[in-house]
Amino acid sequence: MKKKDSEFWNEVNYKEKSKIVIHKNILPECRQIAFCRAIEHFLPEIGFLAKKIKREMAQKDWKYPEDFRLIILFLKVVFRLIWIQITYVLEEPGNFILQRYLRQFSDNILISQEHLVDQARWFKANYYDEFIELALKVKKCYHQFILEHYREDYLWKCRQLQESIPISVENMLETFDFTRFFPEALVEWDGWHAPDLLFKTFIYQKIKQLPSLQLLEWEINRVVETDHGYTKLFGLELGYYNSVPHLTTLYAAKNQLEGKPLNEWMLLLANQLLKEGVLHPDLLLIDSTQGRAQKDDPDLASRKKKKQGPERCHKLQAICDGAGIPLYAVRRGGEENDKKGFKKLQAPLLQIKDMAAKLGKKINMVLQDAGYCDQEIFKFIKEDLGAMAIINLNPGRSKLLKKLKKQIDEYRELRNQLEHLAPEAKSDKEKLELEIGEQIKRIQNLIEECKVSKSEFTRFFGNLLDGIGIERYYQTYKGRSVIEGVFGMAKSCYSLLGRADRVLPVKGKEEVEVHSILTLLAMQFLALINYRIYNLQESLLSSFYVLKLKNLKVYY
Repeated sequence: MKKKDSEFWNEVNYKEKSKIVIHKNILPECRQIAFCRAIEHFLPEIGFLAKKIKREMAQKDWKYPEDFRLIILFLKVVFRLIWIQITYVLEEPGNFILQRYLRQFSDNILISQEHLVDQARWFKANYYDEFIELALKVKKCYHQFILEHYREDYLWKCRQLQESIPISVENMLETFDFTRFFPEALVEWDGWHAPDLLFKTFIYQKIKQLPSLQLLEWEINRVVETDHGYTKLFGLELGYYNSVPHLTTLYAAKNQLEGKPLNEWMLLLANQLLKEGVLHPDLLLIDSTQGRAQKDDPDLASRKKKKQGPERCHKLQAICDGAGIPLYAVRRGGEENDKKGFKKLQAPLLQIKDMAAKLGKKINMVLQDAGYCDQEIFKFIKEDLGAMAIINLNPGRSKLLKKLKKQIDEYRELRNQLEHLAPEAKSDKEKLELEIGEQIKRIQNLIEECKVSKSEFTRFFGNLLDGIGIERYYQTYKGRSVIEGVFGMAKSCYSLLGRADRVLPVKGKEEVEVHSILTLLAMQFLALINYRIYNLQESLLSSFYVLKLKNLKVYY
């Protein structure tokens, strides 16, 4: 019996793929050059440490010069290689730039794995602190040089084609030093792949909008034809120069991530965003969104509650700036109200305040919805943050505040009508302006009544509105849609929720927390990538989704 056509072509494709030779252990030329430049930049300090080692350990007989041995260890630190991979890299003809540079220090650059391990143990026992300090400087310098190269290369391609081109996310992620998130794994780590390299891969998955680890594994294992032959291009550009992690490795690494370190890393990256001028802390927005849990969620399934009720959900609470760049995120239970949840944000808000103060900046306004309308929250924002609270009014049982809220809602409706009027409708415009003026008087009279009310909260809110002014309150509160756009993008584009059933793709408090925070952390990285590419001086633009520099656009 003849084979079916599909089976026949599958067999043909398998035979063709088996003939392909996949090249490994090749470092991209631009990264070889950046590494050599970083070494050259710190060559005097490397030479000083090498002379110190030679002088103090003159009796030890090494086959290789001290400066060469130090550079080999820097090679391991920068490119996240294990010992056997260093041997492979030094033997690979495609790394001719690196090999030619290393021959300035030693005629024989082929070094065995046993010798590498032996010298590393010796360095750790005698000169570990000095080596670590110098290695961090070399690594930081390498990332700066590689950033300059990729930025210039991208802009050159845009000028040649006279149009914007997609950003190479895997190359731009190389400009970040992910090792600072895992300082204990700078030189040595357990397993074949460094933990910071695997973490970078998860950030890549979110930015590339790959909803599952299966698709991620397929993406980084994809074979592409290049100038050097067939290589797993995306895996190689992510830093997997020898072998790409299997699906089991990715699952194991993902399970080791925890929510608390991810929260700390968000603040660490927020500090970098502040230093580079991407974040503007003068206006902060706080809000939360719900994600429906899976039916068999172990933390929620035992409760006999409504299927769509808050008890069947997880909440994600976030802080972002006026341009919609996340600063911090935390997971909460679906039944927990926003007032209680705000307590978890107080310590991060104080940290953000301190980070901004060190750069000569301050938080001026904090914008929230009616769920945060509470006197304690008002006091914290005013006294501890030194900022102004812009919060939608939640009148509760107060009749006076209910009247005030009704008048404010009518004022908003009139303002919306005025903003959407056609330019030629001059008579209608004049009528609306008169109505708005009368409405402002009514609101101001109610505010005066609130200021002398017996209720402490009513007086507090009346004084707050009187200090802000109704016009400023209206204009500022309109910006709350920005953080709703952040949640919308996270759910629709970055797989915070499943695309088919709109349910969280993971279950359990710990896994939901890691999944949600990792999503917003990736949005932080993407904001910094876009800023670095375009060298923007201002990030508060007309739209959160579009960054513009002349006629170049990036949508995220």
